[in-house]
Amino acid sequence: MASHLTDGVIHATTRAASLHWCIAQATKTDGALNGDGYLLKRDEDTLLFALADGVGSGQLAHDASSACLRILAASDDMDMPSLFETCHTQLTSTRGAALGLVKFFLGQGFLEWAAVGDIEGCIYPTEPTISRTISMMQRGGTLGHYFTGITPQQHAWPPTSMLALCTDGVSRKFRERHPNDQAPREFADSCFNDFGRDNDDRTLATFSWTQEGT
Repeated sequence: MASHLTDGVIHATTRAASLHWCIAQATKTDGALNGDGYLLKRDEDTLLFALADGVGSGQLAHDASSACLRILAASDDMDMPSLFETCHTQLTSTRGAALGLVKFFLGQGFLEWAAVGDIEGCIYPTEPTISRTISMMQRGGTLGHYFTGITPQQHAWPPTSMLALCTDGVSRKFRERHPNDQAPREFADSCFNDFGRDNDDRTLATFSWTQEGT
C-alpha cells in the first residue's frame, strides 16, 4: 500500500537553526482509520513530538491513539514523567496505547526521549563509517492498562544527524540503514517502503536539523 508523506521545517526563534521533519504513514486496510497518530507541539524553542500506537487496528485503536494525543495537546506540562502518567490515568476507558515522546531543544544539539510499548527510536551517527547508532530505551506496558514508569534519556544530537521513530508496523531492520546524505523525506520514504509491514498500521517519523551556514 502506498504511503502518505507529510513534511515541514520548523525554525528556532532564538538561534539560527532549523528542524526538518517528515512523517510517513499507511493503514493495514485501504480506507480504514489509522491506529497510529502523532503530534507536534511547540513551546518557544522546545518542540515535543509524540507518536502513539493504539492497541490493535481499526476504529478502537484509532480512538485510543487519538485520545492519547488529545491529552498531550491539552496539557500545559512538558515534563516527560508527568505526561506519561497523565495519559495512563486518562486512557483507562480505551484499548490503551504505546507512546513515544521526543523533546527537541531547537538549536542546542541535544534531545530527551522515552517510550512505553513498541515504539522504536534511533539516532544515526553523522558519518556512515561510524557503526554505532543510539537506540531509544523502551519500557514495557500499555498506557491505560499497565504502566510502571519511563526511562527518560538525554542524548547529544549534532547538526545534520538523523533521528527516526516508528511504530511496530515498521521492522526494526530500519535501524541498519544509514541515511548518508538523505533528507528526512527521502530517508522516511525509502525506509518505509522497504521495512513497512503490510499487515499492520505503520508510521515512521524522521528528523534532522541544520545550523545557518551548514
